[in-house]
Amino acid sequence: MGMVLQSNFSEEDVHFSFSPLAHIMERTMLLFAISKGMAIGFSQPVLTNIFADMQVLEPTFLVGNPCIFDYLYRNFHRISKSWGVCFRWLFAFAYRQKCRALNKKEPPDSFSFFYDIFIFRRIARIMVTLPLSPFFPTLLDPQT
Repeated sequence: MGMVLQSNFSEEDVHFSFSPLAHIMERTMLLFAISKGMAIGFSQPVLTNIFADMQVLEPTFLVGNPCIFDYLYRNFHRISKSWGVCFRWLFAFAYRQKCRALNKKEPPDSFSFFYDIFIFRRIARIMVTLPLSPFFPTLLDPQT
């Protein structure tokens, strides 16, 4: 929480809320987002649509349940195993460039648009179409 409070968030940031408001962490993050003037997007009640919602909202600020991040991690690695050597190298290069620019707080370089269109959006489209239910049988059942 301390890192969040020390970060420079502004009205340009978007918080994606997908946890129930009964969770104290989600409530705290919503109050924080409101205090910074951030836009807030809420997910649909159907949990299987969470990644489609993320693609539409394009959040810059995301706090969530570890199982959601685990799902992203597992599916990303499953997808990356199907890539050829060339695309895997290109992705690693683009990822390093994006991270370097973010860490130095530099403006996007001339290739940033290329990375977004041809690499990162392609992966995002694949991630959105993956089924959620095999990983979260208890999350999808409201009785548990």
